[in-house]
Amino acid sequence: MAALEESMAAVTDPQLRERLSSIRAFIALAAGDPASAILAATPGPSIEPERYTARLAMHAATRVGDVASLRRLVEAIERQPIARRRLPRLAITGGRAGLAALDSHRTEAMTLFRDALPASLELGQDLGYALTVTDMATVLDLTPAEAEPYADQAREILARVGAQPLLEQLNAALARSGQGISTSTAPMRSRNDRTGERVGR
Repeated sequence: MAALEESMAAVTDPQLRERLSSIRAFIALAAGDPASAILAATPGPSIEPERYTARLAMHAATRVGDVASLRRLVEAIERQPIARRRLPRLAITGGRAGLAALDSHRTEAMTLFRDALPASLELGQDLGYALTVTDMATVLDLTPAEAEPYADQAREILARVGAQPLLEQLNAALARSGQGISTSTAPMRSRNDRTGERVGR
């Protein structure tokens, strides 16, 4: 991470800085450091929240219950001219689901999460699907019946991309949430497979 920070300090191209920020946010999220993932998406007052870094920050803010950051990110996306496009709408739906859960509006949160999850797969955002399942299990006390339709596919996605730390986070969230939800933390096989998500817009 230190080497990445040094690299970013020397980069002036905004697109390359955004790519480096997304890597920093992803590493922080995988390392169980959501605060740093949120920080990676807020380098200054002129954030471009429709980008991948900000979507990672929304997952992080949901998991730590940072309502202020999550609301700021969601509202910033809603103000963007691109807000009606499918990917930004997906980000908004996931963010609104997190906000509803954190505001103790469980029924609304479940409805929004259930809208966001199939849309993630339709848009090729497989990793986003798995991260959203982890969010849902973190902020809602899911029953096994509620988690079952999503948990196995989320695990399969994380196994496919070799994201062991994220798989462990998912299993821990499911175990905390549903008590009786079965989990598997066996080491994942390396597979030469597609990553399942296009990084970027």
